[in-house]
Amino acid sequence: MERSCGYCGGGFLEVHRRGRPQLYCSVACRSARQYEVGRVNSRLERLEARRADVVAKARRWEQGMVPVMDRQIGELTDRLHELTSGSAPHTTQ
Repeated sequence: MERSCGYCGGGFLEVHRRGRPQLYCSVACRSARQYEVGRVNSRLERLEARRADVVAKARRWEQGMVPVMDRQIGELTDRLHELTSGSAPHTTQ
């Protein structure tokens, strides 16, 4: 059966085996997805911690950064959801 890779979007023939269905065309795509999930998650954690710090300290000169951080957090959250759902092809950011 023809499927599309959950990372690069390329087509591949699924090998029928026991267990869960194949989601990626290669080990390289599966590894790249795992690496990107870790990278996005790490960036999201740092950004959320930085935002909480800015809000807690209530420095007026930093308050303008909060909407920008909120937008970035939203974008990273969306990308993490795409990656973990296994249905989004790879996009560079």
